[in-house]
Amino acid sequence: MSSTGEMTADLAEEAPGLSGLLASVFGFHDFRPGQQEIVEAVLEGQDVLAIMPTGGGKSLCYQLPALAREGVTLVVSPLIATRCGSCARPAWPPGR
Repeated sequence: MSSTGEMTADLAEEAPGLSGLLASVFGFHDFRPGQQEIVEAVLEGQDVLAIMPTGGGKSLCYQLPALAREGVTLVVSPLIATRCGSCARPAWPPGR
C-alpha cells in the first residue's frame, strides 16, 4: 500500500481473496450489509468509523482486514465501556 493510503495494484488484485478469507476463516459466504464496504475502506487505508447494531458483524470488519494485511493491527474499541455501561445502575427513571 502506498504512503498516501491509496489502494495499490497488488492489493486490488487481492480484493477477491476477501471472499475466500470470509469463507475459510469465518465460515460465511456473504458479507452482512455494510461489512464489505467497511473492510474495503480499511484495506484502502482510509480512516473508518463504523457504527453498527449489536450482532451486526463489527468484529469481522477489523478481523478480516487484519488477516488480509501483513503486520500488526491496532483496534481502538469502546466495547469495555459499553459493557460496563450495560451493567451500571440505570440513570432513568430518576430515583431508581
